[in-house]
Amino acid sequence: MRAAVIDKPHTATLVETARPAAGPGEVLVKVAYVGLCGSDLELLHGTSPYIADGRAAFPHRFGHEWVGTVEEQGPGVTGLRHGEVVTGSTMIPCQACRSCAGGLDEVAKAKGGIDTCGVLDQLTLAEFITSGAYDRHVRAARLRYRRRRDTLVDALAQHAPDVHVTGIAAGFHAVLSLPPGTEQSVVQAAAWQGLALHSLSFYRHEHAHADPMDALVVGYGTPPDHAWAGAVEALCRVLP
Repeated sequence: MRAAVIDKPHTATLVETARPAAGPGEVLVKVAYVGLCGSDLELLHGTSPYIADGRAAFPHRFGHEWVGTVEEQGPGVTGLRHGEVVTGSTMIPCQACRSCAGGLDEVAKAKGGIDTCGVLDQLTLAEFITSGAYDRHVRAARLRYRRRRDTLVDALAQHAPDVHVTGIAAGFHAVLSLPPGTEQSVVQAAAWQGLALHSLSFYRHEHAHADPMDALVVGYGTPPDHAWAGAVEALCRVLP
């Protein structure tokens, strides 16, 4: 299988690696999508504190924000089925690994005095999941945000036919391709309309080799439901 590896600062490659097997209490997940975290960018740039204090080293296999499906279950795994959609969290302790077994003093030391996830947060999330409320929320949110994206696509087709939506339908963002040379002027005009948008060039890595492309990154997860139609209308007014 393939894996993305940071070999050294500013250098990442795809490598072939052996397919792992699910051990006792483990599952093997076939990753479908991976998010790029700020800590991944720090590792790529060589500025991560994890590199400085020895908690990480090159070569480093990155991509801890992921979603995928269960491919294989190890001995002792219950409650999951083959093909089920799952994700991972770095903030929920397993209470079984060496770090968890080390005690609160070790955990506090590793955090550097910053508590990113308290006990109350963890208990609340556990209740949210076990009660089924989390699953109901995800299902409802998926439908709501898909409808928002559909509204955006329909409005663009009617009012800005030269602007095309690219990217996958999942998630909270859409990428709108723009005519060449219009990116910055559209971002400025959007700000005058009270819209907080980023240009695609905002996310472009300084050492990227691909040709630049004029585009907008539109997040449709932030506006409340009652404001979405107005936000789409304002966006259409500033598009070429």
